Amino acid sequence: MKYQRVIRQISFIILILFSLKLSAQETIVKKIMLVNSAPSFIINVSGIYSVSMLELGGAYNSDFQSDLVKKGESFGTRGGYGVSVSSKIRLHKTSRLWFTQSLSYNNIKSYMLSQSKTNSDNGKADYKCFTGSLGAEYNFLPNYSIKIFTGAEVNASLISGSMDVWNQIPGDPYNTDSYKILPSFRIGFALTAGTNYMLSRSIGVNFTVKYNCLNALLRSAEGNNSDKEFRLRDGNSSNGLLFSGNKQFSFFSVSAGLSLYFGIAQKKYRLN
Repeated sequence: MKYQRVIRQISFIILILFSLKLSAQETIVKKIMLVNSAPSFIINVSGIYSVSMLELGGAYNSDFQSDLVKKGESFGTRGGYGVSVSSKIRLHKTSRLWFTQSLSYNNIKSYMLSQSKTNSDNGKADYKCFTGSLGAEYNFLPNYSIKIFTGAEVNASLISGSMDVWNQIPGDPYNTDSYKILPSFRIGFALTAGTNYMLSRSIGVNFTVKYNCLNALLRSAEGNNSDKEFRLRDGNSSNGLLFSGNKQFSFFSVSAGLSLYFGIAQKKYRLN
């Protein structure tokens, strides 16, 4: 009996030591690090706020300038708003080079929050721009949660709109004439910079600043001064055509929105 008690005690001690060893092994196995790869595909849905630049501007001191618009020196706008949907496809195994595509709508106008009509000028302009873009992007931190990038795009746009312009006539201080801008096709470019920030493996937010020029190519000026409907007059004319003049349709935009990530692989690394 004495020997049996000793054997049971030894067996119990061995069992405890064996259990402690298994527990230590489990603790070692659980010391791992999870690392996510860069996504292979990103979709961004964003809202846009825009500020007119160069000749696209022209509503000085919150006031439309009909004379400058008629002379072809300005489009007479201040800024606007819009929305865009863009995608990014990873091109290189380092994840730094991306192919970008986007569709956007921008409404650029003289007065964004109100008509702001004054006694000095009762005119206004309103342009609607539908733009498709293709480009390339360089990502500085592709494998991190915050992804800082810069890039360039070539874009194609349909620009249409309307204008109300004051004209002074004998016996009447001013008369308002309304004009319609028919859809006009233009080719341009954009320069971008911004960041994507991952909140999880599948969703995040984005922020982008962009310089847009929508009419680098195909500028023109056609028609006559009696037209009430005509295509965008952003080129020079030889006959003193109203609204004609070599003008850039350029604006600076800030956009922010939601991002969706696809194709992220997860790797496990043991730390011991």
